[in-house]
Amino acid sequence: MVSIKYPDNVQAKISLLEAANGAGLFVGPIFGGIVYEFTHFCAPFFLFSGILLILFPFMMKAMTSDLDRDDNADNSAPKIGYIKLLKHKRVFFAGMNQFMNIIVFCSGQPIFGPRLANVYGLSNLMVGLMFAVPTIAYIVGGPILLPMIAKKFETRSTMMIGFIILSSCCILIGPSKILGLPSESLPLMIIGL
Repeated sequence: MVSIKYPDNVQAKISLLEAANGAGLFVGPIFGGIVYEFTHFCAPFFLFSGILLILFPFMMKAMTSDLDRDDNADNSAPKIGYIKLLKHKRVFFAGMNQFMNIIVFCSGQPIFGPRLANVYGLSNLMVGLMFAVPTIAYIVGGPILLPMIAKKFETRSTMMIGFIILSSCCILIGPSKILGLPSESLPLMIIGL
């Protein structure tokens, strides 16, 4: 949709969308936690569902008819099924990239958060602030860094460097016993995060 709406400024607009996504990741747990604290388990789901329903008319207004691009207008074009699409190496690589990112970013909270609270005795506020740091970096860094990186480097080079950085962070958060890192090093975990 971004490429249809803003064909001349795709990277900048995607980086703004990513920043909005990061802002949601930052605000959502805080807001959900506050609602949960006062109302218990079911209320956050109903509240967020209500907010989405309220936003629905605005989304309908923003998503104008020019986004309804018909790619099936040309009957001579080859038909591509899901299996064929998934066999394409670029699609497969992009899918694996996103899969690994989601695993790395989402596994920390249920595993690493309780460890920080129970083993290291950090307060819930401190644990929340530690998880806020990467999200804030994502919100601020996305709109600034993505357009700069896209102009200077190839996409695949950027992705490979990103994978190396992400792997290094996981080794520090672990921390890796295979590499002989101290298993009870809170500073290493914080740096990794």
